[in-house]
Amino acid sequence: MLKTSRVRHPALLLIGPLPPPAGGIASSVESLASAAVHHGIDVRVVDPARGKLRLVKALLSASLAKSVVHVHVCGHNWACHALIAFARALAPKSRFIVTLHSGILPEFLRRLSPLGRGALLALLARVDELVCVSAKNRDALASIGVPAEKISVASPFIAERSAAPGSSSASTEVDRPKSIRLCAMVAPEALYGADLLVDGFATLAADLPATELYLFGTGGADRAVADALSTRGLAARVRALGELSRAEVHTLLRDSDLLVRPTYADGDSVNVREALSVGCRVVASDAAVRPPAVRTFPTGDAAAFASAMAASLAESPPALAPERAIDDGFETLLGVYGWSATSAL
Repeated sequence: MLKTSRVRHPALLLIGPLPPPAGGIASSVESLASAAVHHGIDVRVVDPARGKLRLVKALLSASLAKSVVHVHVCGHNWACHALIAFARALAPKSRFIVTLHSGILPEFLRRLSPLGRGALLALLARVDELVCVSAKNRDALASIGVPAEKISVASPFIAERSAAPGSSSASTEVDRPKSIRLCAMVAPEALYGADLLVDGFATLAADLPATELYLFGTGGADRAVADALSTRGLAARVRALGELSRAEVHTLLRDSDLLVRPTYADGDSVNVREALSVGCRVVASDAAVRPPAVRTFPTGDAAAFASAMAASLAESPPALAPERAIDDGFETLLGVYGWSATSAL
């Protein structure tokens, strides 16, 4: 009997943050690992914040096995680049990929001194391929001298490969009488636009009494926004959920009428694409290029934000979008690794 051969790839080592908390880079890394496993790829994930010894062992093993190493960082501070240098030094034999996620990467690059720019270019020269989550980040890297052919653009959103829409049983405390439910991920950094969220929701709530806002995120930022809205008499209309798992975030998105993202800067938002993938409306600032189904408003304009929310809620929710329609980055990353979707199966 003839045996069918299966294409085997080198193992994949992913380095980056993992939930909890969910969101941002952590969700992207976790969903990439899940997709890789679903496609039969031997993958290991190491969160560098959860044990330096484990990271060292993983990198040395990856280099010995000539595994692909893929590092995920924000890219807008030197601590990120120190991690890149450390990882590359311990995995010299591996194909070495770095994804830079931050929406404020271009600003970081613009502020570099000539010495800093030279040091960064010398480091990035040791990377086999750089992945950016937006064309804006790609162009910023090219502007400081990174060869364009060395840079790819891939969405950080990786669609679920196994769970069907609506299959999660996680609870996010939204089992209440039907209202108009908005949700938002918040964080302590000013770039997430908490001030706009407070002003915009207060304006919307005055016109639409049935609206409620569900907040989740890190560092107590959800409670801070809830407290600010409480001073405006809206305490009963706001729920601070704290840090949620990815399953809980997906459940919340499915149960919500609108996701809002009033950020002042974005590389790309996994949260936005997750919402679209489950048929939730999205209103977001124009701080980044958004998928076509997103209603945008001028960054920093609270009045326009409130108007955009009202207009979006007046429309029918979007149909469930296939991953290709919201720019799933998985196949692009397989190409960066030197593989293909079909050969990974």
